[in-house]
Amino acid sequence: MKITATTKLLGLFADPAEHSKSPKIFNAIFDKYGMDYAYLAFRVPKGEIGTAAAAIRVIGMKGANISMPHKEAIIPYLDEISDEARFCGAVNTVVNDNGMLKGYNTDIYGAVKAVESLDVKIDGSKVAILGLGGAGKAVLTGVLGRNPREIRVFVRGIDALKEGKANEAFRAPEAKAFVEKAKEETAASIYLFDLKKTDDLRDGLSDIDILINATGVGMGKYEGESLIPDSSFLNNKPAVLDVIYAPEKTRLLEQAEEAGCRFSNGLSMLAYQGEIAFKLMLGREITINDVREAIDA
Repeated sequence: MKITATTKLLGLFADPAEHSKSPKIFNAIFDKYGMDYAYLAFRVPKGEIGTAAAAIRVIGMKGANISMPHKEAIIPYLDEISDEARFCGAVNTVVNDNGMLKGYNTDIYGAVKAVESLDVKIDGSKVAILGLGGAGKAVLTGVLGRNPREIRVFVRGIDALKEGKANEAFRAPEAKAFVEKAKEETAASIYLFDLKKTDDLRDGLSDIDILINATGVGMGKYEGESLIPDSSFLNNKPAVLDVIYAPEKTRLLEQAEEAGCRFSNGLSMLAYQGEIAFKLMLGREITINDVREAIDA
């Protein structure tokens, strides 16, 4: 890669950011097609995303990918967002259109395509989603668009919320409000459960077709941990997608393997996200094979 005074910058804003494969992917594609761009990963601490958003304008970045914990916090600093991003309340791709910052959510497309790559149809399936933060809302939005039979969402604090213990409810009120909005707008069958209630978790996973972990449990300081106590919770052998890709095999995916499930880490989702994010930020079509070759290089 040759950096010049005309090289345009793209990047990732996240915390942590060191694990990201996005620089490798984007820069490999830039090299392949002789494009005068560079992509870097920036660790942006929680609470500083507004400063980072301003930097996109100030230094003329073409765009940025947004990851945990900023997917929701970035929204007030954008000029406009897509309908899908507005619905799920999370943005993971920002495009700088001549100083106007536009937000999109490619997690929606990426999650659906990653699940379907496991040779399973969401249409008519029972789907369980762990977590309903920024990534979880995008996953739920994507699944809703594929006509599932039923969706079961597991988050912390649901029982505390029911019991009026607001200080123990974590983000359960927000999750409940989002699920109610989704049910009203789509008439879908969506049920909310407490993630920490083991019996409900076992019962809720007993007959599902697809399980998606949309939390950060399994990476960073939570590496080696899983929200599923053991592989017996997956005896129905659902297809399992973990949105995490570093490490490549989380504890959840080890459990899925032990249970004989089809499974995928977040690299598949990342590949599909990269495909559409490239088009949004640079206005250029690439293929999913371009992204996969860059990942494997």
